[in-house]
Amino acid sequence: GMVGRIDEVSEYIQEDSNWLTPESDKGTEEVPYWLRGFYPLAVLTHNERLQEESHKWIDAAFASQQQSGYFGPAKFTSALRDGFGSSLTIQALMMDSVTQHYEYTRDDQVIPFMTRFFRRFPHTTDPWPGRERMLSPNVNERPIRYRTDEWLAHHVVDFTHRYRYPGTYYAQSHASWHLAASEYWYNQHLGTWGQPRGIFGADEVIRSTYTDPRQGCETCALVEFNKGFFILGRITGDAKYADRCEDITFNHFPVSHGPDLKGLKYLTASNQPQLDASNKHEYANVAASKLHTLRYSPHQIYQCCQHNAAMGWPWYAQNLWQAIADNGLAAWMYAASEVTARVGSQGTAVTIEQETDYP
Repeated sequence: GMVGRIDEVSEYIQEDSNWLTPESDKGTEEVPYWLRGFYPLAVLTHNERLQEESHKWIDAAFASQQQSGYFGPAKFTSALRDGFGSSLTIQALMMDSVTQHYEYTRDDQVIPFMTRFFRRFPHTTDPWPGRERMLSPNVNERPIRYRTDEWLAHHVVDFTHRYRYPGTYYAQSHASWHLAASEYWYNQHLGTWGQPRGIFGADEVIRSTYTDPRQGCETCALVEFNKGFFILGRITGDAKYADRCEDITFNHFPVSHGPDLKGLKYLTASNQPQLDASNKHEYANVAASKLHTLRYSPHQIYQCCQHNAAMGWPWYAQNLWQAIADNGLAAWMYAASEVTARVGSQGTAVTIEQETDYP
């Protein structure tokens, strides 16, 4: 499908990307979006070509790091131009792949690489609205700029990143209100713009009165939402996060792609009886310049979704089985799979094969 062969259709995953050619201005966000799904795909399928390709991009990130900790495209490594804005976002995206690289290889370059990067962040005392100040030298304490209304974020992907922020921090703070804060924001959005089977209407952004199931959700948001569920599920063990992931994975995510997985569309709605490239749909971002948002063409380049969707199925496969606190295993989600792990007080190696056509 498209994930494993995206270099054949995407102009951004090329040798002139600024992750391989630092002075270029192409591929800045597309490469890290794509690689964090492509890398686990390479490992899970035991595909040598994909693994070689994965390591090429990881090695380039390592080679680009400066003493300051900056790495990646030259426009970000030369100076602290954007504060903790776009440059941090891009580098944090690549850290997803670097983390996976370490988990699979235990490459001894990774820890020094990450240490240099995170040393850039000073101690801060940034407040959460209406809550006590959290003190930490950790990057998680950088400020989130909240809107002045009741919504955490109006942009669909922005929200899927931000709602899980306090719940993720719970792993360090152990403060129950951090988990509760993530649930608050989740319920705030889903309670108003929620659509059948676990998504919410935000065709780029949420819009007042546009709350019915004809409203679309970006493909980017489908996989970003699931990423949050995976992370919160690992932290808490709460099965509701597995349920939420299944809702999206088995209902909306498959129809965001063509059945051959060679093309995708930008928007998916729970009730969209006709799929075409006209501008008669009520989506906010279907305009003359964006008629391709509803085509399944691999050659209509969606800079974010076409690349970000790469993690949809690989991350689901990675999270089928979870280690649990008493040295056991949990079948966290279901699919035909095989897992080998050391379990029990003696660390006994076991292999479990799951045969199922679920769902």
